[in-house]
Amino acid sequence: MRRTRFWAATLSLLALMLAPACSSSDGTPASDTTRDVPVGLDGALDRGPDDTSPDDQPLTDTRADALDAVADDASGARCRNYATKYTDNNGKVTNCSFDSTQLRLTCQTGTTKTFYDYSSLLDFVREAEAVGRITYTKVSNTLSTSTVYSYTYDAQGRLTGFDHVNNANFYQHYGLWDTLGRPIAGTGSSASDCTGYGLKLSYDDAQRTKLLEYVSPSCSSAYTFYNVRTTYDADGNQIGLQTLSLSDGTVVRTDTFTINSTAQVCI
Repeated sequence: MRRTRFWAATLSLLALMLAPACSSSDGTPASDTTRDVPVGLDGALDRGPDDTSPDDQPLTDTRADALDAVADDASGARCRNYATKYTDNNGKVTNCSFDSTQLRLTCQTGTTKTFYDYSSLLDFVREAEAVGRITYTKVSNTLSTSTVYSYTYDAQGRLTGFDHVNNANFYQHYGLWDTLGRPIAGTGSSASDCTGYGLKLSYDDAQRTKLLEYVSPSCSSAYTFYNVRTTYDADGNQIGLQTLSLSDGTVVRTDTFTINSTAQVCI
């Protein structure tokens, strides 16, 4: 039996942003279907083409700050409180640290390290300012040196997509964004026989959730798709992940994450 696994968007903890949650042909969800990025990193400073519609205007601090989760310290600095340690509902512990010189977040679970690279300290801080935002430019890990994802942005700072550096058939590309520059629609591919399906993303800022939905995926019988809902705390750290049935929205699997400690990064 052919078994296919894809890391669900955004870890969310160990997985890679916005990739589909899939299962084997018998319909059993992949046991390791978790997050698109490490807890609290499932957000993005999105970038995309010029457009005259109100939702696609360039980001400004006024618009972006309307839903900011990042705190200011006593001196008025702009800060982010990111998770340095969290534990999932199975007792698995992940430790994270951010290197402000290399602009890299490193998260380690067991012996596996996952690396998230940023272009600036501002990008790292701004990532947590809106639910579901992502601003890193590359994701890699020590489990497989060939597994590298590159994230691209347009001149307005909107995420235009991500691509597997060594697999041209694995990608997600976006063409529509909301007023905070977060992607809301696009197309994706998971394999040579599973390409061109639609993507729909929505954000509930009051409930602090992001929902990723797969639209009309027409792949071989080896693939079963699941929608993914991610929940964040007030600091932008991921605290929940639900895998949902594509047909009726039934919850197939729930993962929760307890934030054990945090550190603050300010600009």
